[in-house]
Amino acid sequence: MNDRLWELFHQANHPHPKHGGNDMFFPEEFAELIVRECEKILIENVEVALDDSGNPVSPEDFIKEHFGVE
Repeated sequence: MNDRLWELFHQANHPHPKHGGNDMFFPEEFAELIVRECEKILIENVEVALDDSGNPVSPEDFIKEHFGVE
């Protein structure tokens, strides 16, 4: 995984909004951040669907590359 996933992970770690205290991990928030990031990737790259050689690249490959997943 790359640094962007860790940034999203840390965004989902924060004090509880009602109870305060130590940081807590909010998995649903983490999942939502990932989905929003995927949406952003697709919006930014939907027209740029070619790799450096001019071959088509699937949206899934954009997302995997963005997060450093093989």
